[in-house]
Amino acid sequence: MATPEQKRDHLLAVLQTGVALVHLDARRVGVVVPEPYRGFWDLRLTLSWRHDPPDLRVDEWGVRCTLSFHGRQYPVQVPWWAVFGVRSTTTGAFHLYPAAIPQEWEPPEPPRPRGQLRLVN
Repeated sequence: MATPEQKRDHLLAVLQTGVALVHLDARRVGVVVPEPYRGFWDLRLTLSWRHDPPDLRVDEWGVRCTLSFHGRQYPVQVPWWAVFGVRSTTTGAFHLYPAAIPQEWEPPEPPRPRGQLRLVN
């Protein structure tokens, strides 16, 4: 089981390389997101230092920041116990935390193999 410190460290490492998608269960206690998203079991939030967020805070409790939803700013709070994955949009690396995965979640299908290149004379 991943500790809050491990989740924090994974997210901070991804933020150092680019944009992070944080996968969370917005139904969990302590999550603060706009009302229309509170029932989502697989809400994905996009975080990046590149956007120069004035209040992005990543600490032992979780993540706090102001994000834009349909053009409106909203203060967001996500405790680590609600986070079940952190994905890098830069490298594609995906840290998955099985103990926090909602029962509705199904893993994405693996990429289909591409056809092989053959030389035709």
